[in-house]
Amino acid sequence: ATEDDVRGFFASCGTVTKVDLEMRQDGKPQGFGHVSFSDNSGMQAAIKKNGEDLLGRWVKVNEAKSGGAPEGCKTIFVGGLPFDVDEESVKHFFGECGAIKELRWGEDKQTGDFKGYAHLEFMEEASVEKAVGLSGASLMGRRLRIDFAAQTGQRANAPMRGPNQGGKAPSSYSPGGNAFTNKKPS
Repeated sequence: ATEDDVRGFFASCGTVTKVDLEMRQDGKPQGFGHVSFSDNSGMQAAIKKNGEDLLGRWVKVNEAKSGGAPEGCKTIFVGGLPFDVDEESVKHFFGECGAIKELRWGEDKQTGDFKGYAHLEFMEEASVEKAVGLSGASLMGRRLRIDFAAQTGQRANAPMRGPNQGGKAPSSYSPGGNAFTNKKPS
């Protein structure tokens, strides 16, 4: 589906202010995205379209959750990273946000291949707000999806590996406005 297709699908719900379609590296749609409306009534009307058909595909519509940084959060999730990104490029991109403590690459547990995302830990909590504000900006031609990382307790000290250390990857999930996908739940 194109942005115009998605806007048309949700036109009866209210004023669509933004459509972000997630794209694969080859430029083809990934099958999901985020739609923002001018007010809450538009979002509520869009949610009622859950299960409807868009261009022959079933559409899942739900409210994306966004509540700001969890208390004590110093870590962000960065999705949509290019396959050939390196640590220096990521640290340079986020350098204006504050001092970076650690960069952890998302890897396939079985193969060790880079999965196109990372977690970035800052020294200060205030840095995460600045970093999340960069969501949607491009790094090396790829639009990044950035959000506060879920707090999961202490992590093991794993070696930092990335695409330039033998990894490759697909993309990852993004929170935001209303989400839709053309994949049926299993």
